[in-house]
Amino acid sequence: MTQYNCKTGHTDSSYQYNNPHGRYLDGNHSIWVNDLENVYMLDCGCGLPNGRLACICLETGERFYA
Repeated sequence: MTQYNCKTGHTDSSYQYNNPHGRYLDGNHSIWVNDLENVYMLDCGCGLPNGRLACICLETGERFYA
């Protein structure tokens, strides 16, 4: 089995709202992660109303929002 860790953007994470195979880390308009914790969706809709800009530190996993 191939091990990978994917950080992705470009599609607002709100599209994952009804996805049963993951969760939001910090509520609405936040980083979404799948159940295996190897896929992170970082696009939190910063160009949309109520959206945020998200960043995650690759070394510590700390999350930042603006």
